[in-house]
Amino acid sequence: MKKILPILFCFPLFTYSQAKPGYYTVNATASNKVYFYTTPDTSTKRKAYFNKPDWVFIQKIKNDFGYTCFINSNEKTSVGWLLMQYLTKDTAVVRAKVGENIFGNFKQRNNAINAYSVQTKIQKGDRDDPNGTPNEYTVFFSDSAIQPIIIGCCEAYLVNEGDLDNDGMDELSVFQSPENGCTYNMITYSYKNGNWKTIVPLFLIPTACETFDAAYIQKQVFKLADGIYYYDYANDGLKPIKTKVR
Repeated sequence: MKKILPILFCFPLFTYSQAKPGYYTVNATASNKVYFYTTPDTSTKRKAYFNKPDWVFIQKIKNDFGYTCFINSNEKTSVGWLLMQYLTKDTAVVRAKVGENIFGNFKQRNNAINAYSVQTKIQKGDRDDPNGTPNEYTVFFSDSAIQPIIIGCCEAYLVNEGDLDNDGMDELSVFQSPENGCTYNMITYSYKNGNWKTIVPLFLIPTACETFDAAYIQKQVFKLADGIYYYDYANDGLKPIKTKVR
C-alpha cells in the first residue's frame, strides 16, 4: 500500500468557515521551491520547503494560504502554511469510492463529506517491547462534528459502500493491512444519531500476498434484496463464502 505520510500527532483544525480540506499536489521543483510559512503571511517564511512534487492534505485555508502537517520520507515533520498558488487540487479523490481519502453522504443525504485516513502515532520500540507503542491510524472527517474513528495499526483503505441499510446515507468500511503477514481485516460502520455503529463486524480477508485492486476491496461487503452480506473466508481459506449479517 502507498505509505500515508501527511499528519503526525496533528489533528484537523476546521475552525474557519472558509476551510476547504482536501488533498493537493505541491507543484515544486529543485529550481522552484515551495516554502512553509509560520502564519498565513508572506513575512513569516521558514527554511522548510518542498523541492519536488508531493501531495499534502490541506486542513484549512486563510489569506490564500493552506495549513498542513506533513511528514517526509525521513519522518521529519513540517507544520505550517503553504501558498495556495503553488498547489493544485487533486479532484480524482472526490470521485473515488475506495482509497485513503474518499467522499460520501455519511451524515445526511446530498451532503458529501470527506473521510480520510492518517497516521497519528509512529511506532516506538519493537513489537515485543512492553514499553513500546505501535503505529496508530485515525479516520477523520471534513465535518468536525463527526467523531473520528481510531483504527489502530496499520495502513487502511476506506470504502464508500453506498446505502447498505436503506436509510438514505452511505456506509463506511475500513479495509486494513496487518502488522505482519497477508491477512487483512475489514469492518463496516454506519453513522447513526451522532455516533458510528458497527453494522458488519470485523472479518478477515486472506490475500496470499497477491496484489488486489479497488474493485476487489469494494465487492467484499454488499447488499442484496434480503439484507447485507459479506464474504467470509474463515472456513475455506481463500474460497469466499457469502455470509449474511445477522
